Amino acid sequence: MKFKDFKQEMLNDPEVKAEYDHLTPQYELIRQVIELRQQQHLTQKALAEKTGIAQSAISRFESGNHNPSLEFLQRLAQGFGKSVYVELREKVRLKNSLFFDRTLVEAGITIASARLPTRA
Repeated sequence: MKFKDFKQEMLNDPEVKAEYDHLTPQYELIRQVIELRQQQHLTQKALAEKTGIAQSAISRFESGNHNPSLEFLQRLAQGFGKSVYVELREKVRLKNSLFFDRTLVEAGITIASARLPTRA
């Protein structure tokens, strides 16, 4: 079975879908930070030196084992030469049918200088 098919099958379970939707903003932010770090050819250690954040804290964040504070995100953003923008919005349905609060995604997207998909 292909992963895409397995994922779709699992998301048919309402409990799994709810948890997946809940975690989507967090993992999207993590993905964007890792992508930025790689684009800038930075190791976790180099990013730690630029930001004053412990390398172990960056590692925990990237592995999903650390719930970052706004200060943590601001220091990461500064290390990338970016800024953080957080905005509370209504939950929206995106084209991929996921429901989630865009707050953390907004912060991550702004760090990555990208935009969210349009509303469906």
